[in-house]
Amino acid sequence: MSRRGTAEEKTAKSDPIYRNRLVNMLVTRILKHGKKSLAYQIIYRAVKKIQQKTETNPLSVLRQAIHGVTPGIAVKARRVGGSTHQVPIEIGSAQGKALAIRWLLAASQKRPGRNMAFKLSSELVDAAKGSGDAIRKREETHRMAEANRAFAHFPPECFSLCSYLLSGYTKKDVRSNEATMKYLLMGGASSSILVHGFSWLYGSSGGEIELQEIVIGLINTQMYNSPGISIALIFITVGIGFKLSPAPSHQWTPDVYEGVRCYIVGSHPSETTSVIGASVDKRITLR
Repeated sequence: MSRRGTAEEKTAKSDPIYRNRLVNMLVTRILKHGKKSLAYQIIYRAVKKIQQKTETNPLSVLRQAIHGVTPGIAVKARRVGGSTHQVPIEIGSAQGKALAIRWLLAASQKRPGRNMAFKLSSELVDAAKGSGDAIRKREETHRMAEANRAFAHFPPECFSLCSYLLSGYTKKDVRSNEATMKYLLMGGASSSILVHGFSWLYGSSGGEIELQEIVIGLINTQMYNSPGISIALIFITVGIGFKLSPAPSHQWTPDVYEGVRCYIVGSHPSETTSVIGASVDKRITLR
């Protein structure tokens, strides 16, 4: 049993006047050199200016602005195939709010003028209306995540590469070498067939990648009854079938299980990889 204590979750505190956590988060982010009283003055002046401009509840404008800037997904730099790519990842609500506040403050500082309270209030009002540099930053992040969505499939496929190596851990065993070769060939072939089917579906739908957009694209291009869709569905079914190895595409699975001597590979890594890939694709597509 570990002797280390479990880290307690820190709950955001409220500010002394409005009793609001978002206001306190803004104060914490804008704070510099320990001048907390100055940070409170800037935030409270900005809130008053918002009330003067909109003649509504400034806290509702603040919540609407942060909600509009909060991203659903973000991109993270990862090394894939010897080069660095921006891979889209899902983020939680707390991390999304922190990014939104950071973008709002950065956009406020870029505005012309020296009065930070006025610049912050103007940026919050614009963000609540759906405009401003912070909103553009969120849209750029989502566009980058959409453009690099294909790299989200690389981490699940890396599990397959690791399992190929683990299956051939005992190099002196003939059956282990045979299992590794069959596993490598069938895994690579099934991935190639699956990607080929996706490419047919991508081209037939007019370059769409989301399920709903694919259906709309097929209807608009009148390709839903074409032979290309049948070919795409056949390739996708065959590729997924060989990865999950149900009958009748399970001929290679008993030989691999018989030859593998490493217990780590005993949980069917091909199926695990497919399930992980499907869950990652579902998460990103729903966003």
